[in-house]
Amino acid sequence: MYKLLFLLLPFFSFGQSPKALLWEISGNGLEKSSYLFGTIHRNDRELFNFSDSTYVALEKVDGIMLKVDISSVFDSYDSKYGNVSFTFDRNGKPYVSHLYDSQTKYGNEAGFPQFMDAYFQQYGENAEKDFYALETIEEQEGIQLKPHNNVFQFENLYNNDQNVIQLYLRGDIFVLDRFLREKVKNYDEGYKKLIVDRNLKMVLKLDTILKSQRSVFCGVGAGHLAGNGGFIELLTEMGYSVRRVESTYSEINEAEQKVKSFSFYPLEIDSLELSAVFPGEPLLVKSDLEEYDFKFIYREYGQGNTYILEFYSLKQKENLTDLAEKYIACPEESHAYMVELNNGYGGEGVEGLSDAYPQGYYWTRILLSQDYFVVLKAYGGKRFMASQRAQRFFQQVELD
Repeated sequence: MYKLLFLLLPFFSFGQSPKALLWEISGNGLEKSSYLFGTIHRNDRELFNFSDSTYVALEKVDGIMLKVDISSVFDSYDSKYGNVSFTFDRNGKPYVSHLYDSQTKYGNEAGFPQFMDAYFQQYGENAEKDFYALETIEEQEGIQLKPHNNVFQFENLYNNDQNVIQLYLRGDIFVLDRFLREKVKNYDEGYKKLIVDRNLKMVLKLDTILKSQRSVFCGVGAGHLAGNGGFIELLTEMGYSVRRVESTYSEINEAEQKVKSFSFYPLEIDSLELSAVFPGEPLLVKSDLEEYDFKFIYREYGQGNTYILEFYSLKQKENLTDLAEKYIACPEESHAYMVELNNGYGGEGVEGLSDAYPQGYYWTRILLSQDYFVVLKAYGGKRFMASQRAQRFFQQVELD
């Protein structure tokens, strides 16, 4: 380990601080390289200025490996703060006054739709790459860190610290490690619980995948990379060669174009003759406690936007007007209206603004088939609700 640090010292001398977020993992019998990348749970656009080599690594690997499966909490965790307020004109048309960027738990509406880890997972799923999780949500919630309740809550506070964001922009994982140690020094075994113990478990999972000869892009919080018990040290002790990849940037990057081309997820349900397009792979939810038979849900945690398809069996003869009265909870100032479908088959749907707990305001559209009907929902912050993004999502849901 000391030999590795000695080799790295020239890169970090004379006041220089080159980015040290991307590391290549090779040797130890690997047939192809994998990559380690330091992330931050934010969606600020300046944080997404990835180097050429980062896009090359994403494009060439077999799978994406992240701390948790973010989609596993789509049905239970919303990153949006508060509800949007609408003003209505004399015709009942809603509009948003005093437009500003709504805040979320991972940034705000001006940033990327997903925070960084979720962005990598979205890309991997859309590109049909393997996915691996280093931890479960339950494992994170089970690690107690007083005065905060658990690791999950601490990391939210840590990643929103402006000092952390500035250190991350510099890509200085070594100073980040020292800063993190200082943040948790008053916690009961804070650094050991937060970093050392978790790192060992996570690196063992990474090692298992590496030994299977599946190459991965492993994204983990930048505070987990450096220092004693960090990913770099542990992987080196296991016999791997861990090399910092230099950050370069060019105007034309073929790998970047390929990565960015995977910006949507087509959903096809042949048995229902239905197709839809989500930003990423939605979570399928079945519940005996709800009225719907099943639903698909996808969340953009960076901007706080949510997209939902709910499926209901048609138990009696009902038309769109009947269904609108039941499933579109219009505020007093507004009303539902018929919309023509541009799916090539003609037909109509019914759409309107709903206001219900706990979402607050959300856009709703209902599509009717012979044996079932679909309730589409979409909501987010001020900019989302004042735009046509919900309607564009609705228009890409088609019944044959």
